[in-house]
Parts: sequence; C-alpha cells; structure tokens
Amino acid sequence: MMRRRALAWLDRLMPESARAPRRPVFSETRLVVVAALAAAVAVASIIAIIETDAIWLVAVALVAIGVATVVIVVGLNGVLDSDSSGED
Repeated sequence: MMRRRALAWLDRLMPESARAPRRPVFSETRLVVVAALAAAVAVASIIAIIETDAIWLVAVALVAIGVATVVIVVGLNGVLDSDSSGED
C-alpha cells in the first residue's frame, strides 16, 4: 500500500510520457558474451563426452545448454522490448 501511494504521487508529478525509459537488464554486448560462453560450454561438454564416454556428462551438458538458452532468450526479449518501446 505504501508503494502504491508513492507511485500515485509520482504519477501526479510526472506523467507516463515524461518518464525516462528503463534500461534493459541485458545489453547487446552482454548477450554476445553470454552466447560465446554458452558455445564454449557446449563445445567443452561435447569434447568431454567424446573423451570420457561418461553418461552423466550428457545430462550436465544438456542442463548447461538449456540454462544458457533460457538466459539468452530472456535477455533478447528484454533488449527487443526496450528497443521497440519508443517506436510507436
């Protein structure tokens, strides 16, 4: 309730159109770095699986690649939403 009052006060003081756009959580540079690291993890995982024939590495590799994919998709969504918000 306290937050709602603060936001109501802010809305009276500064209309929505005058507010500065929020900075995206991820920038394009960070996404490139995350994608490069994800590719490195995937390559290292594949090499480790080939060299050791350990089945548990397959599960670890799939989880790591899945987490990296989710991070990249969420980051891209944030960057694309922030870029397209001012074009309306």
